[in-house]
Amino acid sequence: MKLIFLDFDGVLNSTQFFIMREEQWRNGTADLDELCSICISNLNHILDEIEDVQIVISSTWRVGKSTEQLQDILERNGFKYKERVIGCTPCHGYQDIRGEEIQEWLDKTNIDVDDFVILDDDEDMGKLMSHLFKTNAKHGLSLETAQQIITRFAGKSIYFDV
Repeated sequence: MKLIFLDFDGVLNSTQFFIMREEQWRNGTADLDELCSICISNLNHILDEIEDVQIVISSTWRVGKSTEQLQDILERNGFKYKERVIGCTPCHGYQDIRGEEIQEWLDKTNIDVDDFVILDDDEDMGKLMSHLFKTNAKHGLSLETAQQIITRFAGKSIYFDV
């Protein structure tokens, strides 16, 4: 099985998205759990192309939410594969290194993991840096990064018409 350890802020939303939505959030007319439709579409493309990819949430959004609640948030925002979200990494506090939380999840799982990537806008991955696909927080998950992940998992180049 292939896994994506998924962050939300800076990946499924972006600085540009926050700026665009800020006024609506301040006056209470926007959903606080809203994510960028373009970034969600790019995530959907990965799962469209690679059928055995599952998702583990590593985002701080996991704090205080169940896997089912996170699946529902993703689905409300246009994510097509909520059943492929299989869990969340442990969270021991905001000072923890995310790579250590991911490694702990990998060490404790009974799943046979063939390969994994980490989709995040931060670099606190420790020994797992070679698995990081770092997004630009200004834009979130780009089509280019999605294609790079597909290439890694598929072992060949796949291009989308845009």
